[in-house]
Amino acid sequence: MNGDGSNDIVGFGQAGVWASFGSASGSFTAAVLVGSTFGQTTGWASDNQFHRELADVNGDGRSDIVGFGLAGTYVSLAKADGSFANPMLGLTDFGTTQGWATQEGFARMVGDVNGDGKADVIGFGRAGTLVSIGNGDGTFQNPTLALANFGVEQGWTSNNALHRTVADVNGDGADDIIGFGYAGTFVALSNGNGTFLPPQLAVNNFGRDQGWASQNGFARDVADVNRDGHADIVGFGVAGTYVAYGQGNASFSAPTFDVEGFVASQGWTSDATYHREVADINNDGMNDIVGFGFAGVYVGYSQGAWLV
Repeated sequence: MNGDGSNDIVGFGQAGVWASFGSASGSFTAAVLVGSTFGQTTGWASDNQFHRELADVNGDGRSDIVGFGLAGTYVSLAKADGSFANPMLGLTDFGTTQGWATQEGFARMVGDVNGDGKADVIGFGRAGTLVSIGNGDGTFQNPTLALANFGVEQGWTSNNALHRTVADVNGDGADDIIGFGYAGTFVALSNGNGTFLPPQLAVNNFGRDQGWASQNGFARDVADVNRDGHADIVGFGVAGTYVAYGQGNASFSAPTFDVEGFVASQGWTSDATYHREVADINNDGMNDIVGFGFAGVYVGYSQGAWLV
């Protein structure tokens, strides 16, 4: 958030936005209030109904807040001191009044799909995947249909049952779509202009047919954990955490057991209750596991060839 190269923890609480700033050692400062909006008291009562994410929308190296509210998409630009500017309406779309009633039914997220260094909005609607390209100033272009897939009409009716996300799997600088379906993991490569190629089966694992019944029960993230420039799949299963490494051609290696931690057999039974993320905590260029457990925040540091 403050552009120092170390990832920070951001929480949307009762009074607003809280932050704990990261350091190269992997530790965090005590939580401080950095913004009085996007919290419960200002109407953001449910992340399912009013989803919020962080991404750099103006290319200044700091993560901004993107919130999907009633009237549309709101943006709060990050300041150098770790606080945020007042929110502005970045786009009159992707909000509740435009039919995007819940994150579960119509997932929205942010990522750089055209490789210009500025975050765009990706929405999985009825007809398929819609994209609003970022203008670089906190506003977005009107959405266009980027791909007639990954939408409700193609059977992706629940983001919990059939999770979708975006990440750069082939190392071209533009984020691609990764969908965890029935038969396994599907990938639609970005064309670099806000559209995508048709999806293909990238690995016959991490899908419902292989026992990954829901994102809440068995969370899956996509991030580069071995610093080769290609996003990998990190799955939190029953016995442990599994990793499938990106091959650079829109496919992944077969998943391998990585660590006996952060999973259901160790008490991490619900991602809604005990959330886990993948991010570079110690600024070594490799993504680590961050888990929000009973006692606080736990970190499993990437070792390059394996995560923990």
